[in-house]
Amino acid sequence: MINWKVVVGSGAVAVVLSLLTGIISGVSFGTLMLRAVMWGALFCGAGAGISFVVSKYLPELQSLPKKPESQADEARNVDIVLPGENPHAGSEEDS
Repeated sequence: MINWKVVVGSGAVAVVLSLLTGIISGVSFGTLMLRAVMWGALFCGAGAGISFVVSKYLPELQSLPKKPESQADEARNVDIVLPGENPHAGSEEDS
C-alpha cells in the first residue's frame, strides 16, 4: 500500500527546492515553472516507488517496536554503566 503522505511530501519538497534555486539563479518564469513541475512529478513517482517497495518488502520498518509487558522483561537488560558514572543509581558506599 502506498503511503500518500510520502508521495505528496516528496513532490512538494522537490517543487519548493526547484522554485527556490530557480529564483536564486535568475531563471525565467516559464522555465522555472516547467522545471518545478517536472521535478515535482519525478519526485512524486520516486516517493510512490519507494513507499511501495518499503510496504511490500520491508513491512517491519512501518511497525512500532513492542514495549516490555512487565518489569521482568526489563530486568533482562544489562546495566553496563559503572556505579561511579551513573547519576541515577544510589552510591554503593552508603550501603
